[in-house]
Amino acid sequence: MIASKATAMKPLEIVVFYTDTAEIKFDECIPPTAKLTAHRLTEACNQTEYTFGKNSVVVIWDTTHNLLGMRCLEAIRRYQVKVPVLVVAENPTETYILAALRLGAHNLLRISATTTEIRQAINDLVQQPPQRWHAKQSKWLSGLANLATDAWQTLVQASQKIQRQDVLGIVPPQTLPFFNDKLEKGYTADISAQFFGNLRVHIKGKAAPEIKGKKNAEVLAYLLYHHEKSVHKDVLMEKFWGHVNTVSARNSLNVSMCHLRKHLSSVYPDGEVILYDNDSYCINPQLEVVTDIDKFMYLWKKGRTIENTQGLHQALHPYNKAMEVYKDDFLTNIRYEEWCEAERDKHKETYLFILHRLSTHFFDQKDFDQCVHICQRMLEKDPCLEAVHCKLMACFHHLGLHDLASKQYAKCEKILEKELSLSPSEATRSLHLSIKNGKLPSG
Repeated sequence: MIASKATAMKPLEIVVFYTDTAEIKFDECIPPTAKLTAHRLTEACNQTEYTFGKNSVVVIWDTTHNLLGMRCLEAIRRYQVKVPVLVVAENPTETYILAALRLGAHNLLRISATTTEIRQAINDLVQQPPQRWHAKQSKWLSGLANLATDAWQTLVQASQKIQRQDVLGIVPPQTLPFFNDKLEKGYTADISAQFFGNLRVHIKGKAAPEIKGKKNAEVLAYLLYHHEKSVHKDVLMEKFWGHVNTVSARNSLNVSMCHLRKHLSSVYPDGEVILYDNDSYCINPQLEVVTDIDKFMYLWKKGRTIENTQGLHQALHPYNKAMEVYKDDFLTNIRYEEWCEAERDKHKETYLFILHRLSTHFFDQKDFDQCVHICQRMLEKDPCLEAVHCKLMACFHHLGLHDLASKQYAKCEKILEKELSLSPSEATRSLHLSIKNGKLPSG
């Protein structure tokens, strides 16, 4: 009892995360006895950990037209699952609301709400136990205009049938800026960037001309890929000009930024794409950025969620769409940058995993022609995948192409010796022998 009373005596702490341009009279919106701390959203999204007390309430005050507030909330939820959160947003879209629902916001108000309404919402969070994410969805969705009927039906059906949030196929904002099917339907954002293959950028629907200078392209690619956060100038100097002295690196960075701004102004003369503040560069947070990486990761996550809940067959559509998005390896024109290599390997592994799931389905369904096609795509990316060579051998056998099955074994044997100085495993040799003897069981 004593501990309980001591806890109750602790003052209420209101932690506000706000946008740079917001003009908020915080003292009018919070109880007079509460302790107030405030942080900018742009800074909050770069934090790696948050710690709140038992009497804390978080207020995210978001005047942006992107998902900056939701990125902040996602960062908070990684470490503080239960802290009550009130989101105050300017004209929240369907996308924004779905993100808030998935990330466990306890209430959502428009910025046009009165001071009294905001203060009451904070008091409600203090006095009432947090409700589950789907408890308020009907009120939220029905109270906001221009929401798609199919999204509403999806949420209603999901809340009636399931208790797990991830069944909806929603993933964190840092890897997915949209929580509906807009990405699948060719949604056009302020900035669209293609990273699979050579870098290509569209701003407001206009294609940016090819960037002159390899370093300029690398810097722009890095900023666009990390568009959800600011990057300190020292990081850019070290990453792209670490081999020269500090003065030369700073001059090179300044020249590169000048070139990029001039380059981008040719397709976006009405504003700045790259901003500089507090010794850091970032893509203008007022511009919505969507990349083919976003779409690829969205489809992969969606496919995994559907496969885990409904089976592999139901996940074929998102897996196939993801396969189509992967036009080529990540930034093929920027081959030897360390950060590119790491991302390239990561996305290639995801691509190979998707192909593996597709090949598994086609093999199980005895659609050996399709399975051959998928396996060949896998070997184009990694010719040392011994299990894929085996699956190809089995497919050729079932298709009656016994010579091709033998040739596939020879290819496997040759590539393993050349690349890895290895011989095929006992299982692979046994499979090859069975195919030669015509003893491979069907199915």
